[in-house]
Amino acid sequence: MSVNLSPISQNSLVNPELLSALLNAYHLPLEQKHIFDEQALAQLIQIDVEKITYALEELENRDVASLMGDFLQSTPEQIDKVLAKLHNGRLYHVGLESNLPLELLQYLFKYPIANLNPDLAGYFDISRSLVFPASHAFQQRVQAYTEILRIWLHHDSAKPMLELFDIHRPIDLKRLQINHQKDVRDNIWHYAIYVREEGLVEELHRYFIEISRLHPQYQMPFSRIIRNKNDRSVLTKIINKAAHLEIEFVTGSFVTGPIPKPNNIETTSN
Repeated sequence: MSVNLSPISQNSLVNPELLSALLNAYHLPLEQKHIFDEQALAQLIQIDVEKITYALEELENRDVASLMGDFLQSTPEQIDKVLAKLHNGRLYHVGLESNLPLELLQYLFKYPIANLNPDLAGYFDISRSLVFPASHAFQQRVQAYTEILRIWLHHDSAKPMLELFDIHRPIDLKRLQINHQKDVRDNIWHYAIYVREEGLVEELHRYFIEISRLHPQYQMPFSRIIRNKNDRSVLTKIINKAAHLEIEFVTGSFVTGPIPKPNNIETTSN
């Protein structure tokens, strides 16, 4: 089933009582992000809901083959070689930065977020969720402590997943608005493809290291594969700087089995 997601009306965010209550309830993490008043909070909610809307569209409309075709368009001879290593036709998740603190974003998922765009209402039947710190390698990449919220959503027969990164640092709201209006994605926006085993993550990592050495438009953000102790995932990423695309190849028992309770949590950040 195709879903046409409509723009969010500015009138959805003019309830001063709701904004004031949210500002009061979440004032500490909002102040950390330099959000001090209702107007700034309304603008931040608007941006995040529109980003989530687009991420859900991407989950529905993109598949692995078309994504890899876009990613490798300047080196088309690599497409068949990469697709031969992959088995899933659908994307596993879309990852993006949450400008809102995660505890506030979770509230919005549970209550009024679908009302901000009626076309989203069918998505927000949450199957399960998990919050945990990002890997130490990721925190080094963004130079700030970061938490991740994974939300699995019921939608038709599929369970699309969003991965939202709350980077604990101040927000430049004016710059954020300008970039959002220009459809500039955040620097950590990525598409994730699930692979069956850790050995394949390692194989893809080595494969793309060689490609990045031959073609400067490709960049590996991590020199080694990432093993996140907090959710026991194993992953690697590659960026196409020219196409502004980042792809993650990830595996872990959390995909098909019970979500592990995080232990030995890494919280270190530079």
